[in-house]
Amino acid sequence: MTIADTLAQLGCSPAETKTFLALAKEGQGRGVLALSRIMNIPRPTIYVHLKSLMEKGLVRRGLDEGGSIFYAENYHTIAALFEEKAKAVRLSGKQFQELWEQRDIPEQYQSKFFVHTSPKAAENIFRDVLHSRDKESLWVWPIVEMMKVVSDTAFSHFYNERVARKLKARIIWPQKRTMNVREIEDVFGSLDPKESLRTIRIAPNDIDTTLGYAVYGNKVAFISSKRENYGFVIDSKELADMHRSQFEHLWKESKPFSKSNGKR
Repeated sequence: MTIADTLAQLGCSPAETKTFLALAKEGQGRGVLALSRIMNIPRPTIYVHLKSLMEKGLVRRGLDEGGSIFYAENYHTIAALFEEKAKAVRLSGKQFQELWEQRDIPEQYQSKFFVHTSPKAAENIFRDVLHSRDKESLWVWPIVEMMKVVSDTAFSHFYNERVARKLKARIIWPQKRTMNVREIEDVFGSLDPKESLRTIRIAPNDIDTTLGYAVYGNKVAFISSKRENYGFVIDSKELADMHRSQFEHLWKESKPFSKSNGKR
């Protein structure tokens, strides 16, 4: 993430961000004419950028003998702006929930189908799982294949966020698609179920798949191997119930994972 990415959260356009950064380099502040020459941008355009930046609280205006001087706000002031925005978003989310629950329109459930064709399909699905209200997700997960389509960073972020939100996971790995124990600990952290909120079992040897899937809430998410490179989510209570039932049967037939039965 760049400074431009963070300032975009405060509503800054890329052009406004460039003006802000140019001004931030000038500790003594600058007038519009001087800033226009530094950036090689017409003065009217600089005026528009500065006006918008002042409205956002990122720039302040002063005066000297030559007229108006503009200064970029300091770090602490800008950090406070982000905190105010975060509080406003949290408050809006709470208010939205209250209003949604009070609405007169009856809830209507309809199955849905979502396709993810980008290389970040798995990350989109991870995000969906984290936003689910379901406290436990179920995974049939050929981990060796999934490591080829999901980065270590994405796995690590999902693990940390899941644990922080106290979301449990039960995972079944096909015997032929397991990982080296040391690799597991390097990428996924502790194997302790209490610490990781994760329980892993190894499927019977005759159960094999290169396609991973997760069941959470009323959804079933599928992630293919790198060979086909796609992901899709089906929001269907009937389908979720069916896969949940199948998972529970396979769970009973699978053996608990331990360092002794993991690959060395």
